[in-house]
Amino acid sequence: MSSRTAARRGRRPAASRRRRPTGAARPLACMLAVVSALAAGCDDSFEPVAPSSEAQLSVFGYLDASADTQWIRVTPLRPVAMTSQDSLGLTVTVTNLGTGRTIELRDSVFRFSREADATFGSSAAYVHDFWTAEKIQPGSAYRFSVGLENGDTAEAVVDIPRYYPVEVSVAQNNAPDYIRIPGPNHLPFLVRTARFYDRCGWGADSVRLQPDSADVRLFGMDVSEGKVDERGTCGHVTVTTRGFLMVASESAWPSRDVSALAGLGASQQVSNVTNAVGFLGGVLTRSIPYERCTFQASPGTPIQTYCVLRYDEASATLKGTVRETRCGDGPLDSVTVSLTELDRDPAKVRTALTDPTGAYEIGGLEPGVRYMVKDSALPEIDPFAGEVTIHDIPVDTVEFSPGEQRETDVALQRITYCPAKPTRG
Repeated sequence: MSSRTAARRGRRPAASRRRRPTGAARPLACMLAVVSALAAGCDDSFEPVAPSSEAQLSVFGYLDASADTQWIRVTPLRPVAMTSQDSLGLTVTVTNLGTGRTIELRDSVFRFSREADATFGSSAAYVHDFWTAEKIQPGSAYRFSVGLENGDTAEAVVDIPRYYPVEVSVAQNNAPDYIRIPGPNHLPFLVRTARFYDRCGWGADSVRLQPDSADVRLFGMDVSEGKVDERGTCGHVTVTTRGFLMVASESAWPSRDVSALAGLGASQQVSNVTNAVGFLGGVLTRSIPYERCTFQASPGTPIQTYCVLRYDEASATLKGTVRETRCGDGPLDSVTVSLTELDRDPAKVRTALTDPTGAYEIGGLEPGVRYMVKDSALPEIDPFAGEVTIHDIPVDTVEFSPGEQRETDVALQRITYCPAKPTRG
């Protein structure tokens, strides 16, 4: 089987130049775009702290217990948005109120220009994003603190949500699928995502969803796979993975729009930070796959309406790559990897297709359940040479422990002849 390959990948011009901190980190510029989407259209009431008329700072960001790096923008309030790239001389900390442990954040300078946002005109602006790679604990309360020149302190206390499970109910008829998210007090952000490829390379698609239920600690809504449109002349779109991105918060999110430029100027009128303006949130984000699930049953056994997949701390994941090894063809795309429950009637059947790199992943697997694993590829016919490529179908059994993340690579061998290798004349 010949793998589909991306023809060409375009390069995006850099939006900004910055001093990069060491270690794994996610740029705040990307996260600010997410926060903008979080705030827009939320119905939750936000109770701000009235900022002092003598506020010296603007604070903008959030603590995310799922992130590897925390970013908080701290900017002196000035008549214009042009902040110096020199050190602010501020001590910025977050303290776990349960353990008393204090983490000091480090300063990092980002440069924004007209190429990044036309708001800046011909000028450039420097912003200070304070960061730490220390882990934020779910279910904890943190005090954010900045010492000011006049001896006061700008502070905010935020509660971090506990880890929460997610259930996806995959319909076995024409009914819509359903997602259920019990646990968090507020769910300001829920997005359906898709990763795909076409002749122009890889791409991503996202659609923001609005939960149907506003009940505390229970958010649910109808979902469907949706269609990913073609990109101009890039041709047919092949979706490899779908999923959901969600952000939970213990406190209400601001109902007004939060611009990606928040924190640069002095225009903000509300705040949840004392002696400052701006907003500091506490969240726990989760990324959940949107996967296939059907039932296999004996004659006469009733089939359930929904196949319910639960993603929590106990659920397991199987992932890996599929390659052809006998003839050296390499990674194989569009191979069906299936897991069928054993000793159950009806039995859940989970399937995934490999992408152009040969990769596959199946999550939401129950620990302690035996599964039969089967890897199969459709025969590939060469319309010009009339040749047929057929691979064997490996079968195995697996069982998972709670929370196990197993990686298994599969060797899928040709059982038809290997193509002749080109020879040098």
